[in-house]
Amino acid sequence: MSINSGNSDDFVANPKKYLGSWADDSVLLGYFVEDEPGVEDGKASDWIVKHADALHRMDPYHPTFISSSVGWDRFYAYSPVVDVTGAHVYPAWLRYNEQLAAEATRMVHRAAQGKRPVWMTVQPFYFKNNRIHPTTAEFRHMIYSTLVNGATGLGFWGVSDRPGFDDEDIRGMMSVRPLWQELKQILPAVHRLSPVLMSQEPVDATVISDNEAVTIMTKRWEGKLYIWALNMTKSKTNVVLTLPVKEGELVNQIRPVGAFPVKDGRCKLELEALQPLVLCLERLEM
Repeated sequence: MSINSGNSDDFVANPKKYLGSWADDSVLLGYFVEDEPGVEDGKASDWIVKHADALHRMDPYHPTFISSSVGWDRFYAYSPVVDVTGAHVYPAWLRYNEQLAAEATRMVHRAAQGKRPVWMTVQPFYFKNNRIHPTTAEFRHMIYSTLVNGATGLGFWGVSDRPGFDDEDIRGMMSVRPLWQELKQILPAVHRLSPVLMSQEPVDATVISDNEAVTIMTKRWEGKLYIWALNMTKSKTNVVLTLPVKEGELVNQIRPVGAFPVKDGRCKLELEALQPLVLCLERLEM
């Protein structure tokens, strides 16, 4: 739930009056305290701190959340203020920046110091300065880029088919049917793999990549090893993974599906530009 109360001492005194029936609704996930707040001499705004504290006192069972714009000062200022921290990422401002979502996610994690979940908000819309949406491949890449760099939740700005704001021509992803269709295929896969993503099972196996342009993350869930691999370039690339098994098979869990043999402890992969893979190691032979 988004809070729009202004700088109000009345809200701090009685936040439930502003929330009405939402405060007891079963679909309530949490409280979005503020959108991209600024800082004052590097510090969080006092009224935002008071509002977050008031919400937490009223309802300690639902998290408070602030999504900041990218910047160390904002991340460090607001991370201690709420239960969940995050950032908006705009990787397609003038052209798609394939590093931005990854860098922003890592920055938020460092600011959170492992004490808070990180929810990243993906921005798949265009601005009036170039009128270019990301492609479906770029959109998919930015989502998986946040995940392999530690995001534990996702949000999406621009779920609207409106032509834009009065003062700014910004269009959401629902105004571009291919992006909306792509999201409807990505989210079920991410949801299905969320137990893997959030698994705390210790990963005692080392997986080595010979290509620095391919980011990898290893997870273990229900005893199986999963490798999340992402091509961080706009060119097709090859990578050889060295695995802790002699023979086996890596089975891709997302589109496009497929399997890759492991021979003599190695697996060679060819990744298309910006392509993600989520691989499960099967048929082990030590």
